[in-house]
Amino acid sequence: MKVLGIDICSSSIVCCVLNELPEDVQTYYLENEPIILESGWDAIKAIAEIDPDVAVYEPTGECYSRQWVERLGELGIETKGVDHKRLRSYRIGLGLPDKDDFADAIAMACYALDPLKSKARFAFLKHRSPEIREIRALVLRLQHLDRIKNPIGNRLKQDLAIAMPEHQNKTIDDAPLFWGWLAGLRKSARYDRDLDNTVGLGLLPETRIEAGLLTQILKEEQRITAKLGPLVNQPQFSAYNRVFSRYGFGLKIGALLLSQIYPIQDFLGPDGKPEIIRRKGKNSGKQTTRYLSERRFLKCLGLAPVREYSGKSKKSKKGGSELCRKALWQWCHTRVEPRTRWGKEKNMIIRQWQILYGQALENFSTKAELIAAQETEKKLRPGGIKVKMARAWLRRRVGLALFHDLVDSVSQESTKGME
Repeated sequence: MKVLGIDICSSSIVCCVLNELPEDVQTYYLENEPIILESGWDAIKAIAEIDPDVAVYEPTGECYSRQWVERLGELGIETKGVDHKRLRSYRIGLGLPDKDDFADAIAMACYALDPLKSKARFAFLKHRSPEIREIRALVLRLQHLDRIKNPIGNRLKQDLAIAMPEHQNKTIDDAPLFWGWLAGLRKSARYDRDLDNTVGLGLLPETRIEAGLLTQILKEEQRITAKLGPLVNQPQFSAYNRVFSRYGFGLKIGALLLSQIYPIQDFLGPDGKPEIIRRKGKNSGKQTTRYLSERRFLKCLGLAPVREYSGKSKKSKKGGSELCRKALWQWCHTRVEPRTRWGKEKNMIIRQWQILYGQALENFSTKAELIAAQETEKKLRPGGIKVKMARAWLRRRVGLALFHDLVDSVSQESTKGME
């Protein structure tokens, strides 16, 4: 089998072609030169002349790797992605501790030829469907717009504190007419009167320019959201959307989660059911149950820590999708946490989470409560547990419930389809 290892750079690729595993990878690295191809049709023609059976690459984001994957697919060349962490450890194991583009390309080609690695269950990354790729691209663009509009909004609030202090507390999303008027793009007799009678010092040209930028961003958000709706509401996603609707997820959060977890079958075992194993614990020696599918799902959403144990040092850090973790935090913060909504929420699932969250704050009988009791009162709510810990606990509980609800919903829909 002819394998093409590709290390994708910003405007070029570094390639390595192998038909079999080298006897000494270090020697091969020292005695051979990489194939470097600049982005363009000449590079595509060169790969077509090589005519590999499979091309292996390391994903470098939506922008850099997508064009190569799609162009190689048009040539009929199978493409496979390798996870960053797996490739790094494999490259070091080959005796290539120094990282450079050619070393990565060699490691990727060897990885596909190594039967111990390439035939493992999770050896390569799953390819997303075209619909999911488009949804993900739109979601990432929305996230980008959200990041750049907030600094502009903060700058406008500072300018308005001098120019029109009566309107300095306008929010970005709730006052599109005001921002359009401030940019000179919309008319408003009310705001004209407010400007004539303001106690401030008057508007500056820079303020109107900033308001124009914010208005354009808000319009682009509306355009992308309108484009995102029909994509998310396609029939193949109906089982997922039903669950998202019950949880009160809006379009943006639902689209983000969908782009990360679809299809749910990727998290299940070979038999199509949640994978559970029972074995003796390493430390206790007692029989323990490990819910592998649940942990994969939580890690994918950024809700399960990644352990780094070494000797007596036991550390953990956040892993998985930071965007999904942030989105679920926002959902908890706006739909579950506000006490003004408790007892008034019509969505029964959210009401249940509100009850559980209240119980966690008041009756959390674990070691965490003792730790929290030693903190200052400013970090505590009634009951003694830190709010940050309660939020993390709630997000994890929501993630577990979401996983099982999605599995049941997809299973029921597939059963109906068979009937």
